[in-house]
Amino acid sequence: MKAIVATIAATDLVTLVRDPKDPSKINESAFDENCRVYLKLKNAINRNIYATAVADDNYKFFYLNNGITIVCDKCEYAPNTRSPKAALTNLQIVNGGQTTPCIV
Repeated sequence: MKAIVATIAATDLVTLVRDPKDPSKINESAFDENCRVYLKLKNAINRNIYATAVADDNYKFFYLNNGITIVCDKCEYAPNTRSPKAALTNLQIVNGGQTTPCIV
């Protein structure tokens, strides 16, 4: 069992969860193992998450949200390299089910 702690650009997270068949939609199966159901922007918390992400001072987003936790069946990356890229197989977002769709 391995763990990687990293920061990624929001645009990369959006790319991760886009539906490969229809990039204008979210691949909702990426949230199957999440314990919370996404409430869209009908919920005040989600509207605030979205507002923070698109605000002029959106650099604060990193500090105001508790992160995303992703589990996967397989993770491949080149260790000991600068800015490595990871390939995740069958990813599941188990924490961040509200935040992630808010920024898509």
